[in-house]
Amino acid sequence: MGRHQIPKRLFHGNWKQVVTIAAVLGISAACVGCAETQPSRFYLLQPVAPVPPQPVSLPAGLAVGLGPIELPEYLDRPQMVTFLSLHEVHLAEFHNWVEPLSDMIPRVLAENLTRLLNTEAVFIYPWKRANPVAYHIPVTFIRFDASQRGEISLVARWAILTGLDRQTLLQKRSEIHLQARGNTHEALAAALSEALARFSQELAKAVQALASRSSLPTNERSHARPS
Repeated sequence: MGRHQIPKRLFHGNWKQVVTIAAVLGISAACVGCAETQPSRFYLLQPVAPVPPQPVSLPAGLAVGLGPIELPEYLDRPQMVTFLSLHEVHLAEFHNWVEPLSDMIPRVLAENLTRLLNTEAVFIYPWKRANPVAYHIPVTFIRFDASQRGEISLVARWAILTGLDRQTLLQKRSEIHLQARGNTHEALAAALSEALARFSQELAKAVQALASRSSLPTNERSHARPS
């Protein structure tokens, strides 16, 4: 049998089966090629709020509690989400967050507040009873995403409550929009980090304003430090 001859037994079956098998093998080979040329990439949000040149520290013993922080369900996934239009979104199959946004966002906000308020007494919900807080800041995100043109949107409702009796001192809605410096997913992650930094500045200014004009009861002050 010459090397270019095909064994006759292959022709005994249905030709449609042969063609189908060949097609499946071809698609499988193509998919393997795709997997090799498009490796998954993973991204982090970072605390990028600048340290003020002359930081104003909170009064001694005053602690801040951040959370709970709620995110919309469409962000509860590893893929980065971009809006293609008002009603259509794209999930980037090969561009993923390295950890859930529900864990990353509170940590980044807390680190930003630590820098902006010049204090280590910023605790993430749920905090221990050993760490009573003077100000409690729950946050509900409505949007935290990018468009395909790199337009970043952060929309959130938040409040500041007293730590013990949960009396509302302030309620606000924040909207932050900015343009990413580039059209890569890394540029989107950096711009989302910048949006969180700007949001953190709004929170910090509100806390500083309340702390400067109010006198909290001594039992709402804490000298606790993170364990």
